[in-house]
Amino acid sequence: MKLQELFNVTLIEGQYAIAGPVRGSDLPLVGQGGDSTETVVNLNDKRIDKDSSQGIVIKPKFTEAEQTLFITKQMGPGTMFRVAQPGGGYAEWQVVSIQGNMIVATDPMDPDATETRIHGMNYYIDVDNSDGMISFEDERSRAEKYTAINRLGRGAVVTVL
Repeated sequence: MKLQELFNVTLIEGQYAIAGPVRGSDLPLVGQGGDSTETVVNLNDKRIDKDSSQGIVIKPKFTEAEQTLFITKQMGPGTMFRVAQPGGGYAEWQVVSIQGNMIVATDPMDPDATETRIHGMNYYIDVDNSDGMISFEDERSRAEKYTAINRLGRGAVVTVL
């Protein structure tokens, strides 16, 4: 499921080359295929995802209002989802109820386990997974974002979703 299917948003999508270093929060990009027009991506409004097949992928993040709307519309009781864990990997959860941007969930392998509250804004939501599972991922720190981008250097290709 893509963001455009959920909201009326205009996104720049495609493959871009890095036109220069990060300036504040702005990452200058130029289009591929002879398009030399510079496009600036605000990294505060994006998240950086390392994808083994595509290198660096820059994905949009939900505003709090969009995230709340997504959670309340798409995550009814019984919905399965994943939450990124410190140190790597995911924990799977099942929705018990939704309270705005707060998800009350339980371990699907142990329905008698104590309910856990997961606040959506502590995470990015990834709804473009190939397996259809909704994933909640930690935001990379600003330093990690900029290090990942600047390590690639001018001319490196990134994918913007």
